[in-house]
Amino acid sequence: MKPKFYYVLVLLALAAHGTQADNLFVAAGGDIYKFDTTIGAASQSTFNSQSTPPTGDLDSLVVDTNGNVLAGYYNSNNGYGFIDEFASAGGGGLFYNGALSAFGLALDSGGDLFMDGESYPNQTAVIYKFTSAANGPVETTFAAGGGLSVGGLAFDHSGTLWMANGGYGSIIKFAANGSHTTFVTLPGGSADPRGVAFDGNGNLWVTDYGAGAVYEFTNNGGTLSSAVTTFAAVRSPDGLAFDSNGNLFVADNADGKIYEYLNSGGALSPAPSIFASGLGSPTALAIGPVPPVSPPPLLAISLAGGTPVVAWPVPSTGYVLQTNTALTTGNWGDYGGVVSNNTATIAPSQGNLFFRLMHP
Repeated sequence: MKPKFYYVLVLLALAAHGTQADNLFVAAGGDIYKFDTTIGAASQSTFNSQSTPPTGDLDSLVVDTNGNVLAGYYNSNNGYGFIDEFASAGGGGLFYNGALSAFGLALDSGGDLFMDGESYPNQTAVIYKFTSAANGPVETTFAAGGGLSVGGLAFDHSGTLWMANGGYGSIIKFAANGSHTTFVTLPGGSADPRGVAFDGNGNLWVTDYGAGAVYEFTNNGGTLSSAVTTFAAVRSPDGLAFDSNGNLFVADNADGKIYEYLNSGGALSPAPSIFASGLGSPTALAIGPVPPVSPPPLLAISLAGGTPVVAWPVPSTGYVLQTNTALTTGNWGDYGGVVSNNTATIAPSQGNLFFRLMHP
């Protein structure tokens, strides 16, 4: 009879293709959906439904360093706006409620929130700054005045704030004191910039809803060039965001799709692929970290009356026991027997048998 060997192997589930996993948050139809960027459409889940809290058009998203999601709304019934803050698990509460709609949100390196809003009914654009304080955020006016409209916000690598100036078809650059200049007016007579974002090289990316275009403005030694490079058209591009691997995601508001421009060796593919579809009318996108998975517990193997017993600490939850008859070949499969209190009694078998714990 061939000897029986039982091996214990502990592995963590690795992200696909060896890339870093991020959470992609999508505002669509008033709801917020969450995706794992390394998995795609199959990872879609509802992060928060607008049935709770109040009603309003969801126009902006941003994720802080703790994974909390801030969502900006515009109430079409009275023109007012509000910002909700959701914890990484999806629950949360009201951050801001006032006379300005929340069309654009961005966080600076210190964690202060900037909001691009529009007063009702005179439709005057104002940039608010919310500074953290012991008794709640302190609201101040960062910028206001003529020549400003509403659109997305983004900080560059030096901490300078930029805005998609939708009503004027231009991109605005702000100084630290809130004064602003026009960086560029977008080409074409139907320009309607919605989103702005910076990639890892400091290049500026803009979605033009009116022209159905995605633009790149190249960073040349710390100075942005006003010469524009146009990427493959998306029907109605709205929000955009980069993940940790340098891939660009763009929301197509009219087609209900999220497109992905893949990063290959530091250059984005000239044409996008469909990352997800069937999302109604997606507007804003935001990237946040995937909560780290704790190291898996160690498996312990013992013999009880000649019968192998595989176990791991009872407080550990969320893991699946898998088996395989080979270490580097064959197929791993979920253990089909009974697991009780993180313990499995294994029927004796011939040959080698490997075990591992996987976190789904």
